[in-house]
Order: sequence, then structure tokens, then C-alpha cells
Amino acid sequence: MKIAAAGLALAFGAAAGEAAVVVHVGTLAPDTFYNTAPAQVSAISNFKPGSTVYFSFRLGSAVELQSSMLLTYTPKGHPAVNAPVQYSLFKGACSATTCTPTGGALDTSPLAPGAALADTLSAGDYFLKVIGATVPSNLASYRIGPTLSATFLAVVPEPATWATMILGFGVIGAMLRRRTTGQSVPTLA
Repeated sequence: MKIAAAGLALAFGAAAGEAAVVVHVGTLAPDTFYNTAPAQVSAISNFKPGSTVYFSFRLGSAVELQSSMLLTYTPKGHPAVNAPVQYSLFKGACSATTCTPTGGALDTSPLAPGAALADTLSAGDYFLKVIGATVPSNLASYRIGPTLSATFLAVVPEPATWATMILGFGVIGAMLRRRTTGQSVPTLA
């Protein structure tokens, strides 16, 4: 029973002292898809289960960020499988070996294959941390990676801008009213 239970699953972060992998995605330009999908992230292809995985990126401007995370594993002698994965989004900086948040998690995905998040973010440094994934122990390969899409936010005027605009309409309205009341209307006799 113990052997079967141990053989069923290994989880990210389950063992203390396991290595961490930090993948630096770079600066996300709005209106561009970034696919750091499994086949494209050779640094963590066939990566050892039980380790922590971070994907760091920078936003140069405020955006609507769409992210999804795909975990694929191939048991020996079997076809590849998309496995459930859960990850969290943090604001913070990353070194070559770890990431440090400036606060708590901004958002956490459900534990599901291809788990997805959508968040409105300001400019700055962020990272995704894989916090839960279950895979069999008899792996021929093991890959994980996100797809990220950043879209410019629609510009919404600030309250001071609205006030100035309303005041301007009021002044224009007063000028038009004054102009029309100062003119006499000809009458037909």
C-alpha cells in the first residue's frame, strides 16, 4: 500500500530543500502572446518533480494579463498526458535561483489541466509560482510552462479630467445661451 501510494504521485514543493528553477520570460510587450510552452523551455524539460518552478516577467505598462499553465508528462511506455496544475501570481523580483514576493499572492489558479488566470496589473516585476501539480513517479519526460498574453488597458479619464471637461461644457453652454438671448428675433408683420 505504501509503495503504491508513493508511486502514485509526487508534488511540487513536497520535499524540503528541493531545487528551484527560475525561467526569466523577459519584458512582456502589450498585444503579444508569449508561449514558454513545454517544448520551448529546454531548461526545465525532463525536470525533476518535487522542485519549485518560477516564471518571472516584467510589465512596462499597465495591462490586462491572461496566463495559462500547461503541465505535460509522459510515463515510460505510455502517451503524454496533460496533468492538473495550480499556480499563483506574485509581484516581486527574481534572482537566478529564487523569487521573492513583495506581498501575498495576487491571484491563484484552480487545480486543473491548462489552468488559467486573468488579471489587471500595473507596470513592474512579477512571477508565476507553480504551487501544486501531481505526476506519476515513473516518468520518461516532464515539462511545464505558461502562455502569457498582455493587452493594453483602455484609457479611462481621471476624476479631475472629467471635472475639467464638464466645466468646459458648462462654459460653452453659458456662452451659447448668452449669445442667443442677446440677439433679437425678427417678427413678421
